[in-house]
Amino acid sequence: MNNSDTQGILIIIAAVAAMATGDAFIKFFADTVPLDWLIAGRSILAVVLLLALNTIMSKSLPRLRREKIRVYGLIAVRSLLLALMWLCYYVALPNMSFSLAAALLYTIPVFICVFSTVLRIESLSLRRVSALVIGFAGVVVALQPWQGEVNGYLFFPIIAAALYALAQLLTRTNLSTESSTMLAAAMNVALFVVAMVSVCGFVEISPNSYGISPVIGQIISFELLLKILMLAVLISITATLTAKAFQVGSPTIVGVFDYSYLVFAAIWGVVLFSEVPSTHQFVGMLLIVVAGVLLLPLASNIRFSRLFQAFSDR
Repeated sequence: MNNSDTQGILIIIAAVAAMATGDAFIKFFADTVPLDWLIAGRSILAVVLLLALNTIMSKSLPRLRREKIRVYGLIAVRSLLLALMWLCYYVALPNMSFSLAAALLYTIPVFICVFSTVLRIESLSLRRVSALVIGFAGVVVALQPWQGEVNGYLFFPIIAAALYALAQLLTRTNLSTESSTMLAAAMNVALFVVAMVSVCGFVEISPNSYGISPVIGQIISFELLLKILMLAVLISITATLTAKAFQVGSPTIVGVFDYSYLVFAAIWGVVLFSEVPSTHQFVGMLLIVVAGVLLLPLASNIRFSRLFQAFSDR
């Protein structure tokens, strides 16, 4: 293992620790604060923090460059994918146990395999087919649809996993040399825009959404601002370090340690929500992890540009 892989491991563990903590508190706060307002407030404050950090590190304000129009387009696509991913995941969190939502989200490697095969980036093999079957079995065992307790919210983390897989492939193959801080800022801009669509009443993503005027007049408080500041710091750390980890470390090794999110999620599930996974949920989670490990390593010659060729040629 070289120094860059070691660095990638340390970065991804720190990233998923911050990610699990932020997700846990989103679930915890969502009972008293509208979800869309939490996301919008956190994202806009995170953008400010990230731009300030980037300015301090580079000693200059970020500038748009005409020759990088194609790159900006890919960053916009990546940001939208991640914004929708977080939105799907956060909509699901108040409606299921934290550990189960985390396990369903980490079907990500399965989707990477599927997308790579559909796009003819990689070919199917016995190992990959086995992983897909095991991953699907894990989801079925965890959800137990035959019990008749499955609701629509259970599919949102799976949709989030698919969106994240696309964004992750794009980051690895087309944006590996871009500033991780700016990638994180762009993602939060997209997430803010998506959340404001709900805040303005065009789409409802929060069961206790109040709209604009009532929130400004009734729930803006020093306590709420502290909550949003904490969440903004955590998402800034998460978004920056996650992008950086996949830029500097081997995707194979970083991908394996990315699963440490499940450990942190289980810990927060017990501490904040007194959630202890049932036997079938634990078995399903284990099968999902096994499937993900089987799918690693990903081929080093993945090319994601085919999917975005039409977009890039514009």
